[in-house]
Amino acid sequence: MKKRKNSQAIVNRLVDLGCPVSVIADYLSVKDQHIYQVKRGAVGLSSMKFERLQSLYDTYLQKEVSRQEMEDKLKERKSS
Repeated sequence: MKKRKNSQAIVNRLVDLGCPVSVIADYLSVKDQHIYQVKRGAVGLSSMKFERLQSLYDTYLQKEVSRQEMEDKLKERKSS
């Protein structure tokens, strides 16, 4: 049950970060419908797929942090 909630939370965060459901599904080698079920909390993921989901999330988080840093640098340049 705990892993199901974690899967649901990670999928929802990925979607919030702009990652399309189809990309998550392709990365985990499952159908889009399965990801929608995970998103709703109806089903969970196997341990291996859960690890891959965490890896995808880490990648997206790094991308988001890098994007945020670039925006901050641009704001600094504009204000100087």
